[in-house]
Amino acid sequence: MGETLYQITGRHRVEPLPERKPGWLKVKAPGGPNYLRLKHLMRELDLHTVCEEAHCPNVGECWEHGTATFMILGDVCTRNCAYCAVAHGRPPKYDIEEPSRVATAIGEMNKRCRPGGRYERVMQIFRTAKRIAPHIPTKTGIILGMGETLEEVEIVMRDLRDVDVDILTLGQYLRPSDSHHPIDRYVTPEEFRRLREIGMAMGFKHVESGPLVRSSYHAWEQVQAAGATR
Repeated sequence: MGETLYQITGRHRVEPLPERKPGWLKVKAPGGPNYLRLKHLMRELDLHTVCEEAHCPNVGECWEHGTATFMILGDVCTRNCAYCAVAHGRPPKYDIEEPSRVATAIGEMNKRCRPGGRYERVMQIFRTAKRIAPHIPTKTGIILGMGETLEEVEIVMRDLRDVDVDILTLGQYLRPSDSHHPIDRYVTPEEFRRLREIGMAMGFKHVESGPLVRSSYHAWEQVQAAGATR
């Protein structure tokens, strides 16, 4: 049976976006000591992270806390998502030493790691994960501002709780370039706070919801809230 493909079309926007991004989307440029240490470590070990390749606005804050999301098998993705800044194309030849360098970096950072969709497939992955290891927290994220309604977001959140997902992140889509999927609208901080309240009421162990939230944002707090041990 074929899987269902979903296309975001931006059908809900009724007025043009402001010329400048809202103030709540501005962040301080990274440059703290731990950030610089991790940046040097990544270059020294010739490793790639989603944090950098996807132009995440929270890289400074997360790296200061010693949290990074590794991108394995090089820095080129085989998928061509219209909203993602990661370079796409044919990946280079597999680097057989990369796994050991990732392990070295994780050892230097002292942190835990996680692996990285089609709707039914994603839900089945969560079902299977909970069946195999019910004690391990499961987590996913939703980026907003690409044409969805808040009612649709709530439906997805309920579906995620039905497969017992523990941690949910909700953040604003920021267009990496003019060639990427356009932004439909800027979701307000108040809407993000409301979605967090809804998510916690649904039974998520932790909901990280805000304009600048990304999958690994405040990961150290997410792990603690879900009851996972370090």
